[in-house]
Amino acid sequence: MPQIHRAIVFLLAVSAGYADVTLRYKAEIKPNPGLPAQMVEAMGKGVSASMPPEGVLQIKGDKGFSSMGPIRSIVDMKGKQITVLDPEKQQYGTTDMEHFAEEARKVFSDMPPEARAAMGTMKISSDSRMTGRTTTIQGIEAEEREATMSIEGPAVPNMPPGPMITMTMQFWTAKAGQEERSPALKELLQRRLWDYETMSPAAMMQAMFRDMPGMGEGMVKFIEDMRSANRVVLRTNASMRMPGVMAMMKQMPADKNPFGEKFDADAPLFEIRNEVVEISTAAIPDSVFEIPAGYKAVPLAEIVKGIMDRAKAATQGK
Repeated sequence: MPQIHRAIVFLLAVSAGYADVTLRYKAEIKPNPGLPAQMVEAMGKGVSASMPPEGVLQIKGDKGFSSMGPIRSIVDMKGKQITVLDPEKQQYGTTDMEHFAEEARKVFSDMPPEARAAMGTMKISSDSRMTGRTTTIQGIEAEEREATMSIEGPAVPNMPPGPMITMTMQFWTAKAGQEERSPALKELLQRRLWDYETMSPAAMMQAMFRDMPGMGEGMVKFIEDMRSANRVVLRTNASMRMPGVMAMMKQMPADKNPFGEKFDADAPLFEIRNEVVEISTAAIPDSVFEIPAGYKAVPLAEIVKGIMDRAKAATQGK
């Protein structure tokens, strides 16, 4: 009987290694309850353009598909190639893994000199830690890693000293050993999705932060640490505050506050939560990993720039 038991366990492990896997994410945006309706609407449009309410990551054999924010991609893990799709223009661009980050950085290199110079005057600091908090997400035990970032700029008249912006980000990742309880999670860990920039939200953040002028080393190191840990991200929380602006709002009479009498100066301007709502090993059609008929091949940098430009236009309400 022990031999039979071991044989069954082995067969299950082998079959799990070839399982199709789907992760579905849902995002929720929570603005400060006191913000004017017009500001909430504009903020919602901007955030939705860069992070739609739903995302998906799918694996089948050596192929992967992901829809993370405005980026849709097909990954050939064996051939080490990434294809980024633009459904709106029905275009696609393909490159190998080594050159993807370089191609993506071309978009940020187009930043106007004035904007780059302004960012260079900012002092950005960051820190990260394991909080010790744990929870269960979709039946998987997860632990929290928290990163904080503050941005200080030149002194502004009537603005209290201190950071202009503070951001707090929590990443809930599957605890070590949980893959033995979940065939889908085991498959994802075996694939090392951190090695494929378009298939991990935090990996994409790392590629972006690395080349932003003045970006604190702490944030890049935090994501590097997560990458080396090879954990699957099950939930992210992000919140942003503007301490100086909030302090000024507190000093104003309620009826003079431009944000309105109900504005809560102690609450974040907004919070964003992105969480896995489905982990499935159901069969995935091969068509998911194919370039749709009628799509035209163009340089990858053109694809990425077009997507980012539309996201920026949506943020500005255009």
